[in-house]
Amino acid sequence: MSGTDELLAAMAKALANPDATRAWRDALGPGDLERAWEACPDARALLRLAAPTATPESIVRVGCACARFALERKKGHHRVREAVKKLDQWSCGTCARPEVEHALGRLDEGDLSAAARAIAANRPEDAIAALALALSNDDTVYAAGTSAPPQKTRVAALAQLATVVRAHLTCPR
Repeated sequence: MSGTDELLAAMAKALANPDATRAWRDALGPGDLERAWEACPDARALLRLAAPTATPESIVRVGCACARFALERKKGHHRVREAVKKLDQWSCGTCARPEVEHALGRLDEGDLSAAARAIAANRPEDAIAALALALSNDDTVYAAGTSAPPQKTRVAALAQLATVVRAHLTCPR
């Protein structure tokens, strides 16, 4: 196992809960966090690592960037697009929260709507999970007893979203 593989394996264990994440992060040597940040294939893990030093507004902006990435691959979803636009404007201070709430109130059900609501509630990991599902299932609703998309498809979506996170958020210090 390479050094990066070992680092990612340790990271996967540490990300089981916030306390384990903090302890692992505190134990990292110089440069290890940056190596883990660059190699990590899961956007949820990156957001958990960034959470202690990121502002709520920066996390909302990253969530919006991830939502725009998913929306670029989807047709329609005009109300979700409007909600993401309002959330992005709010994170930059150019939109009041009631405008965001109005846009969120107009959303239908679905993975992309769930992602927008999670971004608004400052639950970035939930937003990423919903976006990964939306990217991997083409908005199909999976009823009880029906197979969901293969895990490797969601893993690929999480890796794509990790690239978006790294493009909009720097490695925490």
